[in-house]
Amino acid sequence: MEFSIAKACASNLEETGVLYGAVCDSLADKPYNPGWRRDGFPTAANAKKYLETGTLLLARANGILAGSVAFTPNPSAEEEEDGSFPVPPPSTGAVWYIHVLAVHPDFLRQGVASQLLDAAGEQARAAGVSALRLYVWEGNTVAIHAYEKNGYLPIQAGVDIGLAEFGLERFTLYEKAL
Repeated sequence: MEFSIAKACASNLEETGVLYGAVCDSLADKPYNPGWRRDGFPTAANAKKYLETGTLLLARANGILAGSVAFTPNPSAEEEEDGSFPVPPPSTGAVWYIHVLAVHPDFLRQGVASQLLDAAGEQARAAGVSALRLYVWEGNTVAIHAYEKNGYLPIQAGVDIGLAEFGLERFTLYEKAL
């Protein structure tokens, strides 16, 4: 199925928050839930931050929001001021980071994630970015499979990004050259 993909704007934030809530609800009892919970993370407030600091893309099917992807030039979605986020390995060019890839449960296994990742790559390449990176919790086997299927390769394993208190101790940094 083909989805229309476009950059989000401020008027899309509420519906993006609703999408995030639906995804959080669907992940609630899954062993691969990366710590997402309704009214916790991600929320419309996170979408607003992505919109302000990077790019938020939305995928639609017949006008219905099917998914979104957010990416920014910053490795941390939360903009730590204290330097607590680990320094990623150097790159030969500009790198942007994917923070939230969300697919509505009604649209799973229909190619939404792949199309959003392709669109993110096109947008980043057009902005002069040479690679996209993302951190994946090592227990999130579903996401790991999706990213690897879309050409992302692991470049650093066992990374502590400060989420151990939530049971998310080790992450792998993935990269896709553009």
